[in-house]
Amino acid sequence: MSLIDTHCHLTSKALFRDMFGVCQRARAAGVARMITVATDAADSRRAIAAADHYRGVSATVGIHPHEAAKVKAGDWQLLRELRHNPNVVAWGEIGLDYHYDFADHKTQQDVFSAQLADARRSGLPVIIHCREAVADVVAMLEDHGYRDRRVVFHCFSDASDEADEIVDRGWWLSFTGMVTFKNSKDLRDIARRYPLEQLMLETDAPYLSPEPHRKIKPNEPRLLVHTAAFLADLKGVTPAELEALTTANAELFFGL
Repeated sequence: MSLIDTHCHLTSKALFRDMFGVCQRARAAGVARMITVATDAADSRRAIAAADHYRGVSATVGIHPHEAAKVKAGDWQLLRELRHNPNVVAWGEIGLDYHYDFADHKTQQDVFSAQLADARRSGLPVIIHCREAVADVVAMLEDHGYRDRRVVFHCFSDASDEADEIVDRGWWLSFTGMVTFKNSKDLRDIARRYPLEQLMLETDAPYLSPEPHRKIKPNEPRLLVHTAAFLADLKGVTPAELEALTTANAELFFGL
């Protein structure tokens, strides 16, 4: 098995202290590559350090909407410098989150807009965090000329019509262990009809451990195998076929 976890947080407090063990266990389980996704400028530096040090790890740069109110002037220059590292494969995760109040909507939108502009100039694909904000995220992506460019809405869990709106614009969805949860019927229906040629898998570790290990905390990339097995059954393909397809998709999307 040679799966790719397209979205995890190896630099989170829950995983950072045992990053060597986390990576070792992932490879032993068949997760050959991991993309550790940054949440602010300092975390972008840590993510790149992890990618530079650990085999099979790539990194992103970006500022999560939860961190938008904490951005300092020097963060922008740091991100623009860090994105040139050869192990950086995307800009993210960036976007809007209207569920929590860590930053007001206007601040989130300003930080998101600035990053969309920088990401567009860099040529990097974009990883989107979107919670209860699909209309505004879609509008801002459109305004920045992202239709049919490499955009993935990570950990997708919104409504079916919103999934259609995203896919119709040439953007991708990725699925976490949430799809295995017993109360995720609507998300499973979306995943069932989502095109195999765009399907990507992620853990969002240390969050969202999949069934049958939902009680395991923290989640780790090694548990991606359970989401993969579940989706193979849901899509009516063999585990080997799903592995090959999702790996090829991730390699294409992120230029791995």
